Amino acid sequence: MLEKISMKMTDLCGKNMNLTETERLTMFFGFENMNHQIFLYSVIGMSAFCLGIFGWTLLFTVVFSILRLYAGGCHLKTSAGCTFVTTLLMIGGTEIALKMEGSLLVMNILFIVSFMLVLILAPRRTENYPVSEREYMKLKKEYAGIVIGCWVLAIISPDVFGKMIAMAVLTEAVTLIPKPHA
Repeated sequence: MLEKISMKMTDLCGKNMNLTETERLTMFFGFENMNHQIFLYSVIGMSAFCLGIFGWTLLFTVVFSILRLYAGGCHLKTSAGCTFVTTLLMIGGTEIALKMEGSLLVMNILFIVSFMLVLILAPRRTENYPVSEREYMKLKKEYAGIVIGCWVLAIISPDVFGKMIAMAVLTEAVTLIPKPHA
């Protein structure tokens, strides 16, 4: 469905332009990515709204997405799979954070585990996210800095806000773990 819409958008926008095949493909993939993101965040938002957790899911998703930009992570092969799993992660992570009992100690343990995963695995180099060695080190430092910044925010506000940030950071850190090859 998204592919057909993206192709129509490409045809509509590109019909008066003298585009090469590479430029048409670039435009098509740009539209496809944009349409996927709109669909994905709409599904997450509507699901969260229906469950009465929209605000918390928004916070969780923003933190997760910012980290995802710097670190990459596991990607699924289909748009439907990505939408399903990402919605499950955002809604499930939000629900876990809302129900999470525990002290500042529990939150700090989550951040320590997340930070260790970040130091070992971030940024995740994948087919979709190739990174040069120089850029790799730069992104690793930036990502570690963002995790530390989130940690400080969570310590300042250790209530549900802090737990939501901690769970979002942990969720993104877990997506860095490579899939085992069978």
